[in-house]
Amino acid sequence: MNSRQISAADLVDKVERGDPEETELELVSESYRNIFGFWLMGLLNNSVYVIMNAGAKYISAGGVGLVYTANIAPVFLVKATLPYWYHKVSYNTRIIMVAVLNAACLLLVGLSSDDALGIKLFGVAIGAFASGLGEATFLGFTTKYNPKQCITAWASGTGFAGVFGYAWNELWISGANLNFAHTVLTGLVLPVVWLLVFFCMLTESTSNVACTESTKAPKMTLKQKSVFIVTRLWAYMLPLVVVYFSEYAMQTGTWSSIGFPITSTASRNQFYSYAGWCYQVGVFLSRSSGSVVRISKVQLWLMPTIQALLLAFFSLNVIYMFWFNYGLLALCFLAGVLGGAVYVHAFLLISREIEPENVEFSLTSASIADTFGILFSDIAGIMIRKF
Repeated sequence: MNSRQISAADLVDKVERGDPEETELELVSESYRNIFGFWLMGLLNNSVYVIMNAGAKYISAGGVGLVYTANIAPVFLVKATLPYWYHKVSYNTRIIMVAVLNAACLLLVGLSSDDALGIKLFGVAIGAFASGLGEATFLGFTTKYNPKQCITAWASGTGFAGVFGYAWNELWISGANLNFAHTVLTGLVLPVVWLLVFFCMLTESTSNVACTESTKAPKMTLKQKSVFIVTRLWAYMLPLVVVYFSEYAMQTGTWSSIGFPITSTASRNQFYSYAGWCYQVGVFLSRSSGSVVRISKVQLWLMPTIQALLLAFFSLNVIYMFWFNYGLLALCFLAGVLGGAVYVHAFLLISREIEPENVEFSLTSASIADTFGILFSDIAGIMIRKF
């Protein structure tokens, strides 16, 4: 056993004493098996979602926006409601639900005919619901383990899912010459692995600090829960809203309008592809930073401010083209770094600063913030392109 491990009673005592450096469950080490398990669950949770976004043009060549909408609206729905019913459905049941929904998504999209757009979009929506349910569920689930290590592992896995999802399509479509329908059906292995990792790989926390207070659902009314979210969590959620609004508005509204020369559709598509890859790499690296970097709430707020400035820069650059070359990819990478860092460190701050009995509820509730930002950015992206 790790020499730094402490008991749950000691931890609660430290919380009551208000020792900010010693109150978090990060004082002890989780097993490498569990850490890798959380990383895999993060990867698997977001992979189907990314595969659908990456293959949007194959699902609806003339309505990519429809695919993106179908892939985000259900996420908003489940994250907005889950804080009010999550304690009524066990983790095991929710994990199985995610697997079944993802399998249904893959089957509906993969087996539907080309002209069955409605069925395909319904399949995409089911997969998006699964992704949102899985994310909100697992963020809460980290309270049963070492939050610092497991939130970071989860976030890192979700960050790599962006690279993995695009690579999955590229591997099967370009590498194996499969069509998109068959590529989607190969993804049926992912829900199976999801279940295997959760039920066969993850074990009970090895840290011996799964504080009993952090595993209790808060005894609050619906009104009290809503008030708690607004009054206690806004400082962590608003940076997530801003950073996600800014980065997705850049992707949908500005990066697609850059090319060398700008009059060439092929050039614009090439820049957009390169920008997406640079962004995804930045996200993966920064979402993996939770175990090596510790930031304050002030620093958390600074990053979305910089992200908003990047959005303003790219918007002006599209109009005036004062910096118009592939050097812009460095800023695309920076946008990914900022977005990924705000994601992982916002949830880490919640796990440290919110009282233990409310951490699980808080992590589950705050997960809606990034979805708010993405929804707002979809509207802004359309306006930017028209402008």
